[in-house]
Amino acid sequence: IEEMARAGLNVWPADKNVADGINTVKGYRLVIHPRCVSTIREIRSYARKKDRAGNVLEEPVKANDHTMDGLRYALHSYEREMFKRNQQQAATVVYDDPVEISPV
Repeated sequence: IEEMARAGLNVWPADKNVADGINTVKGYRLVIHPRCVSTIREIRSYARKKDRAGNVLEEPVKANDHTMDGLRYALHSYEREMFKRNQQQAATVVYDDPVEISPV
């Protein structure tokens, strides 16, 4: 990451939190090109683990999930980074003309 940043690329470490990442991906409407057959197959086979009683757990099954991991890392990490940047920017904004907001 450091080498890519030194080369001028806009990069940051991936946030690999599985549960949060899955929830982030769920918030998107994904459009996958029909020729991406491996990606489509992987998405269709993506499943969550079950306990001995057959209850579905939060943790995904770790098999044939490289594309899904990458998608999750990319979307979740991007959202986290943009949120962080917006928070920092909001903290440093100086308003010349304050606007009064009345409750509805």
